[in-house]
Amino acid sequence: MKAQVLYGINQLKYESDYKKPDISRDEVLVKVKACGICGSDIDRVLKNGTYHFPTIIGHEFSGEVVESASKENDNWIGKRVSIFPLIPCRKCTSCQKGDYQLCENYNYLGSRCDGGFAEYVSVPVWNLIEIPDCVSYEEAAMLEPSAVALHALKICGTVLGKKVLITGSGTIATILAQIAIAGGAAEVVIAARNEEKLTYIKEIITTVKTSSFEKLEDTFDIVIEGTGASIIIEKALNACIRHGTVVFMGNPVDDVHISKKIFWQILRKELIINGTWNSSFGIDGKNDWADIFSLIKNKKLNLEKLITHKLKLEELLDGILLMKNKNELSNKVMVVYE
Repeated sequence: MKAQVLYGINQLKYESDYKKPDISRDEVLVKVKACGICGSDIDRVLKNGTYHFPTIIGHEFSGEVVESASKENDNWIGKRVSIFPLIPCRKCTSCQKGDYQLCENYNYLGSRCDGGFAEYVSVPVWNLIEIPDCVSYEEAAMLEPSAVALHALKICGTVLGKKVLITGSGTIATILAQIAIAGGAAEVVIAARNEEKLTYIKEIITTVKTSSFEKLEDTFDIVIEGTGASIIIEKALNACIRHGTVVFMGNPVDDVHISKKIFWQILRKELIINGTWNSSFGIDGKNDWADIFSLIKNKKLNLEKLITHKLKLEELLDGILLMKNKNELSNKVMVVYE
C-alpha cells in the first residue's frame, strides 16, 4: 500500500509498496479517504519523533471499512467512518469512570501505533463512529479537532451571555469560535499575532471579533489559551476578569514560566484554572463526537470552509513545511485520497 512512513526525526519517506496492516479479532481495516495535518504532526516529523520507528503518523482521519477480522463485525463493512484515535486500556480508574481521554495506559493511532497517512489503517471497532451521508469525508476527518474544541469549551460551563477570548488562530481556534457563537456567547474574540490570519478568520466567521495581544483588556469571562507559549499564557491570564475561567488547551512549546506579577493576578482575581485533554468518547452522555454531529446537522458548525489546502498523500511533507514556515496562509491542511 501507499504510505508516508516516519523512520526517524526528519526522516519522512513516501512508500508506494508498504506492508498492508494485519487486523486482529476486534479490529477492522479502514481505507482512508481523508486525513488532516495536526500541528502536533509537525513536531513529530521535524523535532520530537514518535514513540517508535517506523511509524505512520496521522490521527485526524476518516474512511470506509473494507474488511473485518470476525463475522460479528462484518456489519461494519462498507460503512463510512471517522475514528477516535485514542485507544484506552479500559481497565484503569479513569476508564472505569468512562473518562477514556484520561486513560493512564492508552495507545494512540498516529503516534504510538500507525495512523492515517496511509491507504489502510487497522482500527479497533470500539473506536469507530459511523458518519451520515450528509457529512463529507473531509468534514469527518475534522471531527477529532472539533471534539477537542468542544471538550475545552464544555469545561468552562455555559458560554451563554459571556465574553469569550481564544488565543491562537489555528484550526481548533476557528472551530472553537463557531461553537462558542452557537452556544450564545455575548462576544467571541480570537487574538493572534498574524494579521493576515486574523483577516481570513473574520472573512469566514463574520460574527467573530479579532484582536492583537497588545490590545486585550481584562474583560473576558472565559479565556481559552491555545498557543502553549509562556508570553501568551501571561496575556491570557491578564485578560480574564475576577472569578473568570481560564482553560489551558495548547500543548506547551517549551517550559512554561509565569512572572510574579501575573501569578498575583491568579490569586487576587480568584481565577478558575482548568486543563483540557483530548475529547470524550464514552458513556453516560460523555461523547463530544455525538454533540459535534448535532452542531453540523443543525448548520451551527461549518468545517468545509476551514480547509485551505487539499493535498495528495505524496505531498504530505510539503503540507507540513507549509504549516511550519507560514510563508503562505493556511488553516486546515488535509491529505485527500483518490
